[in-house]
This record gives sequence, structure tokens and C-alpha cells, in this order.
Amino acid sequence: MSTRNLAGLAEETHERRGDYETLWFDGRWFRSGELLDRGARLSRGLVDLGVRPGDRVVVMMENSADVGVVYHAIARAGAVVTPVIFLVSAEELRRIVVDAEPALIIASSLVQETVEAAANGVPIVTDLSEHAGGEPLPIVSRADDDLAALVYTAGRRAARRA
Repeated sequence: MSTRNLAGLAEETHERRGDYETLWFDGRWFRSGELLDRGARLSRGLVDLGVRPGDRVVVMMENSADVGVVYHAIARAGAVVTPVIFLVSAEELRRIVVDAEPALIIASSLVQETVEAAANGVPIVTDLSEHAGGEPLPIVSRADDDLAALVYTAGRRAARRA
């Protein structure tokens, strides 16, 4: 087992460079320490919700500063980030959910209706603040060859729609 994972790489960079402006979004700079802390606290919430190392977590959110925080939290908990573009239909999302068998779906309120129609019994989190207030979770150790992300693409179907 190794203590390396994507969350560890982010923390190593933060330790090496210090607290720095790392993300410009919606007219505001976000600092590395702030984003890492939010991710560490959210990872505790994910574990409290039952997410375990190796579990897949579908993330369906529009672009925001929280996307990186969520990815960090999932990696920190040793789970597998399964990003889904927020523009997919409920039918497309349902196929992904059935195939990926996620333990949890994290979605923004913008896509809540689509996610609810496709969740297939999988728990859904739409309000991150409800789950990000606990003590930070230490990074879960994972093997170097463990899956970190499971990415689905639209493939030919998207090309036909364009």
C-alpha cells in the first residue's frame, strides 16, 4: 500500500508552495489551503454517509469552485471520482449509474431533477454544506494501481446530436 493518491499530490504541492491563490472563479480567487480544508472536511462527511475506499461516487455539477473540492474529498476518502457532465439526460445518467454502481451521487441543485429521475436508489447529496463541517479526514491509503477515476464519454451519440 502507498499513501499516494490524488489528494496526497495536492497536499504535497500545498506543503511545497505554501498557501497560494490557486483558482480564479466567478470573480474571486480561492486559496489552496481553503480548498484543501474544505475537501478534507467534506471527505469526513462522505465517509459518514457510507462511502468506502474503492466505492464510486458520481459527480454531476455545473462548473464551480466546489467541483475541485468534491474531487479532492472523494480522492481523500479513497473512493473513485466518476464525473458526469451536467448536460446529460436522465436516461444517459441512468445507464451510467447502472454500469458504475456508485455508492453516492453528488449533484448541484441545477440538475437535481435529472439526478432524482436516474438515481436508481443511489443516495443523492445536493447540499455540500450539510456534510462538510466535521473534522478533516486523513488521506486514505490506496495501492498505486487502484482506480482513481472512472470517466464515461458521450462517444458517437453526441456527434450525431451536434
